[in-house]
Amino acid sequence: PEEDSQRGYDTMENMADAGSWGYQATENMHPPAEHPVLRAPSAIDRVWAEVNLEALSHNATVAQAQAVRKGCKIMGVVKANAYGYGAVPVARELVARNGLDALAVATIDEGLELRMSGLPQDVLLLVLGPIHRSKWHLCSQFAVDMVVNSAAVAEELLGWAAAERSARRLPRSVRAHIMLDTGLARLGLAATTDKDCEAAAQLIRTFAHSHSMGSSLWGSAPTSPTTRARNTCGG
Repeated sequence: PEEDSQRGYDTMENMADAGSWGYQATENMHPPAEHPVLRAPSAIDRVWAEVNLEALSHNATVAQAQAVRKGCKIMGVVKANAYGYGAVPVARELVARNGLDALAVATIDEGLELRMSGLPQDVLLLVLGPIHRSKWHLCSQFAVDMVVNSAAVAEELLGWAAAERSARRLPRSVRAHIMLDTGLARLGLAATTDKDCEAAAQLIRTFAHSHSMGSSLWGSAPTSPTTRARNTCGG
């Protein structure tokens, strides 16, 4: 009925005045009181994601079973807010239900978010991306592991850790993962020749003998769709 419609407009106008409806007016736009100007809904008003954590846990279980058959374990990669699904709830699910003891993120800030949300420090937390020297101390403070992808970074990190330990500013040893370039040709120490591998092995030994550092060795997948296409084309 017209009366109900008018009442509805009056209600919207009152709400718009209070800011609830995003009422907008300019000097050149004076709409009648019964026709408030409503802002068009944004994408966030119309689109959302419903994440089924049980399904996610099931998928992780399948991946774990395949890894066990090969003598491997699973590291949950939850970078970029778990690819939009929510890093904190996804990480909690993977640790609590699937027993994952290793997670990876892209930045130190993402790592700190998980630690501050209550992620136990006995769960390995690896930052895949570079960490600025000014934030290296956070790796020690919050038990966050970092990646070393060049000899230059390794040398700088070892010197920094030794100085910090001498000054008693390291709550715990900093754990570094030496990254080898195993074919992806993006990041990591060269591992093409015997000389390359010996250099990497020597770096591991240097870290092992450091009282303020721990280390491991790892590499990315040998190929990606991009490198496969480049190799196929002879690039």
